[in-house]
Amino acid sequence: MNMLSVISGFFAVNNFKKYGKLNGLDNENYFAWVGSAAAVCNSIRFVWSMATDHLSYKLVYSVLLVMQIVLNFTIPLIAESPGLYAVWISLLLLCEGGHFTLVPNVLKKIYGEKGTTLYGIAFSYTGVCSILIVILQTYLLGTTAKSYEDFFYFNGAASCVAMIILFTLFSEQKFVH
Repeated sequence: MNMLSVISGFFAVNNFKKYGKLNGLDNENYFAWVGSAAAVCNSIRFVWSMATDHLSYKLVYSVLLVMQIVLNFTIPLIAESPGLYAVWISLLLLCEGGHFTLVPNVLKKIYGEKGTTLYGIAFSYTGVCSILIVILQTYLLGTTAKSYEDFFYFNGAASCVAMIILFTLFSEQKFVH
């Protein structure tokens, strides 16, 4: 479930400048500021794991997924607004960073000491996501804003699938051998 929804963060990191330019935002200084703001949002990812100290993983992760769904499906509506575009990209990166703090936290809660080992194995999803993003970009992205919007919609749909998995298959119960 995590692999599906982290794709949108990878996509935002790799393509926010290209997509912004296709929507008339063509200022290198602006993109440097957007990238910097997004990096700061990515760096405060610890807020997600702090939230799981007080709330359930399902609740925190569902908030993250809802944010990703809304951001991915609405970014085409705000892409021509420099201020809103910067906020959307920053929030997408905040969500992307959240995956890297929520997964180890929940694995530790469910599997105890084995959670660290499992995270080492589960962390490989980032490599799989990187390969998927290259393949998807190669075959889906063109030179129009529409092709990028389709990709955002795909990412929003992937987050919807992750949400379905979260509420139908995921259990936060402590694992007993």
